[in-house]
Amino acid sequence: MPTEHKLEINMQTKMATSMKAEAVKAGMSRRKGRFQRVLVGIIPQRGRPGRFALIETFMKRVGFGDWYSEKIRDEETGEMLHHCDEPLSEHQGHGSARPKEQER
Repeated sequence: MPTEHKLEINMQTKMATSMKAEAVKAGMSRRKGRFQRVLVGIIPQRGRPGRFALIETFMKRVGFGDWYSEKIRDEETGEMLHHCDEPLSEHQGHGSARPKEQER
């Protein structure tokens, strides 16, 4: 007696695209001459495997607009995970500007 089987395979992949741009004063290094940086795109969320976040980051150095803006949203729910709009000169305590912990 022949046996009939039904097999369904459902695969889904996600592509993450981002746009990153920097503006640098002519004749200067990227570190010292950078006056504007932009990042817009989809990035994997740290601590949440398989989840992605929409990120928009804009930075203008002091003397060229002095502004920092960052918005991060969950891609699936649209929930705002992080929002920061402030002058770049007041954006302290993050990344390399973070104070080092004292050894005990």
